[in-house]
Amino acid sequence: MINTYNESSLHKKLKDYYAEQLAGETEVELNGFICDVVSGREIFEIQTANLSSLYGKISSLIPEYSITVVFPVGERTIIQRKTENDEVLSKRASPTKENEYRLFKEITKLLPFLDNPNFRIILLKAELLETRIKTDKPIQLKNNSRRWKKDWYKQDKELIKINSDLIFDSSACYINLVRNLTDNKPFSLKQLKQTAVCKKYADYIIWTLKKLNAVEECLKKGNEKFYKLIK
Repeated sequence: MINTYNESSLHKKLKDYYAEQLAGETEVELNGFICDVVSGREIFEIQTANLSSLYGKISSLIPEYSITVVFPVGERTIIQRKTENDEVLSKRASPTKENEYRLFKEITKLLPFLDNPNFRIILLKAELLETRIKTDKPIQLKNNSRRWKKDWYKQDKELIKINSDLIFDSSACYINLVRNLTDNKPFSLKQLKQTAVCKKYADYIIWTLKKLNAVEECLKKGNEKFYKLIK
């Protein structure tokens, strides 16, 4: 059970689902890595955050295996607050709504794999339930990741339902996300930051397109640079 300590309900449900669909095994060790689901030469990795952390595993296994990363994002998330005695205090809809443009933040280390025929990402746009436990006083997390202490910690994340899924199996898929957003017209970083669906990821979008040699600067108005897609 190396890889199941502190496993979220969301991760487990998706892992079991794909294991059933593929008639595969779960928690299989390959080349020193624990893989979520393995069926023959197919690997399915369920990743709920930080896709770039998979770089080492993918690098090691992609020459021999087809790798699919399943990435659920909260198109709608309900936040449930409970006491440490499991008493429900409140439920509310989170103002944060994730979409496919989050991928640009997540794939910064995975660019070498985007056009590999053995690699793809399935993005699941889902409704999620996040449970937070209220504490008596502000606390730091075990990994010291908080800038300031807070009076709650995240206990679990569960899947309510999947609304849709999108498959990204080449760099063209990511470029087309921007093409659809800009209607194939010149665009600037400032414009992307003013666009609701991608404003949080505008810097990552421009950075990724440059790394993919998919844009070139075509115009400058003052300090504002405009780019056009060339792929």
